[in-house]
Amino acid sequence: MAASRYPPKGEHPRAIENIDDILAVEGLDGVIAAPLDLPANMGFVGQPSHPQVQEAMEHVRRRILARGFPIVAFAVTPDRGRVAIAEGASMLFVGFDTMKGPHCRRVDCAS
Repeated sequence: MAASRYPPKGEHPRAIENIDDILAVEGLDGVIAAPLDLPANMGFVGQPSHPQVQEAMEHVRRRILARGFPIVAFAVTPDRGRVAIAEGASMLFVGFDTMKGPHCRRVDCAS
């Protein structure tokens, strides 16, 4: 089976609890801990820096590294990108789908 080209996002506390089982699925090449969806599903809407969220994100990062998968991080600022790379990220997402909404409306590409 070929590896996935886009690792699935861990957006729910159950995904964090079951991260080892998820990472063991044949064909996956990792998981991305979703830094905005995960806090919302943990009851910390808009609080990606909440200690419990950060603990969950670090747990996922450690498990991903233990399996030998690359770390993928979200970095919407240059500073966050530098931190993510220093923490071992080898791929960065530099935006979110919700960030393109206003631009698409301006150029009439929303549908």
